[in-house]
Amino acid sequence: MAESRLLEKQFLTRFTQRGRLLAPSADGWLESGRVLRTLVEEEGIELARVSNAFGNDVLLAVTCREHGVCVVTENVRNFTRIRRHLRFEFAAPWLNAS
Repeated sequence: MAESRLLEKQFLTRFTQRGRLLAPSADGWLESGRVLRTLVEEEGIELARVSNAFGNDVLLAVTCREHGVCVVTENVRNFTRIRRHLRFEFAAPWLNAS
């Protein structure tokens, strides 16, 4: 319990105060479902076999689009697939050359 409060104090509160904690809207949840439905209809994926992580990636892409921010991720494969059905920005992280 103490670790949870420390995490909230040191991390979540700071992001919230700076307006950097983003959450999907109700419309974002619905849009996420529409994107998944399109993937089923157009790419033949089986919804029952979609991992929670992929579903979360779709929701993350929708949320970032809603807030006008770019997803920075090493998971280029999933986000390239999602971008075929949803307009949003994503980029791979820069590598530290040192």
